[in-house]
Order: sequence, then structure tokens, then C-alpha cells
Amino acid sequence: MDASNTLDKYCKPINYKIRPNNTHFDDSKCHNDKWQKEVYVYASEIMEKKGFNKIIDIGCGSGYKLIKYLGKYETIGYETEPCISFLRKTYPNNKWINSGEPSTSFNNEGDKQSDLIMSSDVIEHIADPDELINYMKSFSCDYFLISTPCLEMFVNHHGWARYGIEQKLELLDGPPNNTAHVREWTFDEFKMYLSKHFKILESYLGKKQIYCQWHLCTRK
Repeated sequence: MDASNTLDKYCKPINYKIRPNNTHFDDSKCHNDKWQKEVYVYASEIMEKKGFNKIIDIGCGSGYKLIKYLGKYETIGYETEPCISFLRKTYPNNKWINSGEPSTSFNNEGDKQSDLIMSSDVIEHIADPDELINYMKSFSCDYFLISTPCLEMFVNHHGWARYGIEQKLELLDGPPNNTAHVREWTFDEFKMYLSKHFKILESYLGKKQIYCQWHLCTRK
């Protein structure tokens, strides 16, 4: 069977149920590296390995991980309210840009050049992921690091303790258990989706946060 007939434009099964009215997640109160630590450590390794100097983080949240793991580089964080006001008040010596909301159009103002652009666990919050991907590609940059939860790892390794088999199958079919998420991808689904837009260089699953996946990409 042709996969194109069974998947939507985001490489999710056509019968997958999204959450169209997801809640807004305020990350300004998350002053720790419980989530996505390995993604930021990996970003730091890429910066050092390639001799990069500048990184842009789209959807940087509280800025804690950006400052902690990438603070020695030139950093620019993109966020919306209420995070952007928190960032400007908490880290006045760093550069923060209001990204705008994808539903109304991302803000095209600000610095549009970087060595590496990352967006960590943001895409699952956005109704039309293509908007985020196209926004990232609008920057003058050749390397992109994108992470998102790994659906099957969450269900298989985190879900057993809470859910029976029927509930686990429901989680795979959507909507996401996290009310702030519109959709979630399995590892293969997300690679397939990113491959429509980028050439994927490296792909990883978290070792400690096992239901995190991230992919280093470049332009086709």
C-alpha cells in the first residue's frame, strides 16, 4: 500500500486524532534541565565540533538551558509572552526576540543569521508544523537541530506503569496525553516528516530522558 495514501501531510496516520485546542504552555517557571538536557548538551557539542560561534533557539522557554549549556556562545532566544518578558527581565544582557505566534504569523524581525538554529520540543505545540519549519528555513543558516517527544518510547517505557493495553493503543492513536501538545510523532514518523524539508545528518533518542528524540539537519 502506498504510504502517501495512509499518512497526512505531517506524516501521521490519517486516522490519528490531534488536539486542535491545546493549552498554552508557560515555560517561564521551569528553571531546571529536567527536560531536553541531552538536546542542549548535544547542541553544545556541535557548536564546539564545528567551530560555530552563534546559535538561535526558537522557543527557548525560560532560557535556563540555553544560558547554562550554550552561554559561552553568542545566543539569541526567540519566545512569546509571558516568557519573553521574563527573559528580558531575568537576563537583560542577553538578546531575546518576540517570535510572534504561528497562528497569526511568525515575526520576521530580528537577527536572521546563525551558525545553528535549534528548536527543542516546540513543534508538537503548533497546529501547523510547516509554519515552524518554514520559519526556521527563512533564516540564513545551514544547520538545524529539532527535538520532539518520541511517541512510541513514551507509550512503551512511560505508559506501562499508568495505562492498560487499550489505553496505550489510544495514546498511539491520539490525541496526546499532554494537553499542551497538538500531535506527537514516533521516531520514524518524525524522521519521515523532517526528510520532506531537510537532509537529516544525525538522529538520536535520549538515554536518560528516553522519550526525547532529536535530529540534526541541513538544507537539501
